[in-house]
Amino acid sequence: MRKVLSVLALTVVVAAPMSAAQATTTYKVSVAVDPKLTDASSKDAAMRTTTIKGRVTNGPVKGRTVHLYATNTSAASPTRQDLGTVALSSTGRFARTFAPTRGGIWKILADRPAYGSARAGHGTTTLSVFQWTRGTEFNDGAIDTPTAPTDRIQDVTDNPAWTVNGSSSGYGEMKYVLSGGGTTVGFDTRGHTCKKVSLHAGVADASTVTSAGFTILQHGQPIGTATSDGEDAYVKKDISTAYAIFFKVNGAAGVDDLKVLLGNVKLFCTYPSEP
Repeated sequence: MRKVLSVLALTVVVAAPMSAAQATTTYKVSVAVDPKLTDASSKDAAMRTTTIKGRVTNGPVKGRTVHLYATNTSAASPTRQDLGTVALSSTGRFARTFAPTRGGIWKILADRPAYGSARAGHGTTTLSVFQWTRGTEFNDGAIDTPTAPTDRIQDVTDNPAWTVNGSSSGYGEMKYVLSGGGTTVGFDTRGHTCKKVSLHAGVADASTVTSAGFTILQHGQPIGTATSDGEDAYVKKDISTAYAIFFKVNGAAGVDDLKVLLGNVKLFCTYPSEP
């Protein structure tokens, strides 16, 4: 009889449901950024800043925090940046502003450590940070589409002797002299989500030929044109993120007759250049 009662007692213990305190759960963490795109080179602080926000559920949140991290996955050596902890509201919500200073695709991690019966949980999202980047970061004379001379390019960076209409103002820290019609400069922007290009170009004062046209190409197709009659031409265009970009001098003028100054080429990309 005692043996039967013992078995019944054991059966009751095994069948009894676990209490809420004994149950084991895993924190659920949702995280997002608003806006999803920022401009690290903007003079407007609002354009440089995003808000990381989200919610922690499925575990105790009163008096708890969430830890935020950011990693620029576009950097040559990605390093996780500690953004610190943020207190959770009574409903588990959190928010913090973030203003990255370098372009790239940033991975945002929100980590909620284990507490009590709740296991640790985390959530991730991405932020696209654009930045106006010097064309020298992308210059690649070796790319061969479209086929055109690339060996007529002289780097005259920081050389004030080369001018257009008596000035090199606007041509920035990076300048090229392109000799002759058909000369092409290539910028291999593929893989960096480049959306815009801006540049200055003009027939140099040292040129015998005083007028020339220019074409901006992607995938062999023209996306923009400009003309200089000895004056500076400023070009700013939206571009496709899928293809490299080329600046080409039109016509067939000889290399000794036509000299074109190209400078201050900038591209708006998720490229991790220095601020």
